[in-house]
Amino acid sequence: MKTILLLLLTCLPLCAATTYTVLSDNTNRTITGGTTNLSFLNANQTFTGTNTFPAAGFFPANMIGQRVLWSSPTNIYIPTVTVNATQNATNNGDYVNTTSLGYGVIPPLLSSNSILVLQHSTTRTNAVASGLILYFYIGTGTNHTGSGTFASATTVGNTVSTGPVVISPGGSMTNWIQGTSFGTPLVVGPYPFFDGTVSNTIYLGLTTPTGHTNALIYGLRLVEFFSP
Repeated sequence: MKTILLLLLTCLPLCAATTYTVLSDNTNRTITGGTTNLSFLNANQTFTGTNTFPAAGFFPANMIGQRVLWSSPTNIYIPTVTVNATQNATNNGDYVNTTSLGYGVIPPLLSSNSILVLQHSTTRTNAVASGLILYFYIGTGTNHTGSGTFASATTVGNTVSTGPVVISPGGSMTNWIQGTSFGTPLVVGPYPFFDGTVSNTIYLGLTTPTGHTNALIYGLRLVEFFSP
């Protein structure tokens, strides 16, 4: 008898719980449990509590064309840029002989046919003697891949980059071609600048032939244009 009473007392809270029926547009279908945790797909929702959503993904199979590999965490102000009239910071490790524009780690690339493009905009509050020269380095040995004009005129005003190509595909993940936007090619054909299957550190440096002050650089980012 005591056992039967204990079972009845255990089930009593479940019997007392109130359930609600939510009708859909089709009266033959109902949702039991109330509206507390129910979201309508055709309405703007404010989610509360701890919601779990899948991590953002990049899917080459969908042919999505580009992704940002690295971006400067802040806008950049350089009071005075290193003067180098001969533009000879062209050996591996010569990053130390430039004015640092930024550096960071990029993830493995998606394809050996990817193209890496640098984008930015600049503002000049004063006229300057000469423009800016970009030096791009990558990999554990700060391998120099090329150098060329960094979009920033000498007059007062704004300049928006057209997206200089700093790395072009060279046939495999371990062979790449110097960016087509750089001036005189140092290497003709593919060269093992870095291994695209692993993460790599990039280094961006600036010099100027005569003199450049108060360089203001916004939205600096390296973008991968993907191709299968």
